[in-house]
Amino acid sequence: MRSSQIRAKLRRNEPALITMLHYIDPTLYEMTSLMGFDGLWMDLEHHHYSVETAANLMRAARVGVADIIARPAKGEFMRMARLLEAGAQGIMYPRCESAAEAAEVVRWAKFAPVGERGVDGANADAPFCSAPLNPISRKPTMRRW
Repeated sequence: MRSSQIRAKLRRNEPALITMLHYIDPTLYEMTSLMGFDGLWMDLEHHHYSVETAANLMRAARVGVADIIARPAKGEFMRMARLLEAGAQGIMYPRCESAAEAAEVVRWAKFAPVGERGVDGANADAPFCSAPLNPISRKPTMRRW
């Protein structure tokens, strides 16, 4: 799993530099991720592109070190989980109205036992089934079916 530039800066009490890209050309995500930004804000609440397009843009951004902060629409918990599986390092959840709603967002974003998010493991952050699912183990676990 990639380390988060934004999280590291916030832990040091430093500001993070984040920008938003409205276009869906992967080259823009590649270049912007290499330009020194800490994060790229991907707004899927107000823009028309799909999770598949978002995943390809996130993949393009991986040439640099910028985090992807994805914003699904309010209540889109399954889409939020898919964006995280595709490589988003964070979620910007819109118009959260209560502590109970915030807790629900966290449950959908976190793996068990903290949350309810399902495990895929076959994505770039896993990296493609070679990372252990047991956090105690340091060796990749490969199962043969």
